[in-house]
Amino acid sequence: MSMGGTDNVREYYRLITELDIGDVVRELLAGKITQESRQRLQCDCPHHQSQSHRSLHVMLDKQGWYCFGCGVGGDVLQLVEFVQSGVVTAGQSGPMPDSHRQARDFLAEKAGMPPLSRYGLTQERLEQTENDRLFEIRVKDALTELARYYHHRLKENSEALTWLKEKYAISDETIDDLLIGYADNESGVIASLRSGDNGFSKRELAATGAFRPTSQDGLNPFFEKRIIFPYWSRGRVVFMIGRKTPWTSDANWEQGKYKKTPCSR
Repeated sequence: MSMGGTDNVREYYRLITELDIGDVVRELLAGKITQESRQRLQCDCPHHQSQSHRSLHVMLDKQGWYCFGCGVGGDVLQLVEFVQSGVVTAGQSGPMPDSHRQARDFLAEKAGMPPLSRYGLTQERLEQTENDRLFEIRVKDALTELARYYHHRLKENSEALTWLKEKYAISDETIDDLLIGYADNESGVIASLRSGDNGFSKRELAATGAFRPTSQDGLNPFFEKRIIFPYWSRGRVVFMIGRKTPWTSDANWEQGKYKKTPCSR
């Protein structure tokens, strides 16, 4: 059996990561679910000691998860990898580790599909497929971190926060849950996202669509002084919509009431 082109390989990953994360958690962490609601499962993390026994949160509505004790999260594939091995593959270079492949094979079996290694791909093609997957994860992680950055900017700006809540009648709980933010870039958004050992490259930031390359090999933010509504899929932000505010520039390129990131992978 052959997967053919890149689109078919992406389809393979799409199918296995579309499996319901709630079903997977109930199978793998059956004895560690300590609190349950319509939108969230709270679990005792299998990889660190927790006094609350509910630091691993599974967001059923976002099909994602995050462990506040370990500081890691992601989609259902990364959840399986984390539960099985205690690690999460994200943003690294080189070939995929065995922990990722084992988790991928676990979900493939649940989806009624053979392992990716049995699809007739050459070793070179398989490595390229895995590298493409890593880059896609990095791009979505960059968008998610940008959402967190803009969310902090909103929470620090009482004027913009009040305007948002009056305009849309949105609760603080919803604002925090969705990471709704405010595109205030004056504090150095690009420098913040590029800093640290896991900082994002210019290529990764440009691929999000939330930054535009300049003629001098730099980047400019796509949104400025807009309320940012992140759109989530499988535990990550996949694109953003920016709503014009009273503080948005009157320049021609900012006239639209809404702006959407031009690239969503």
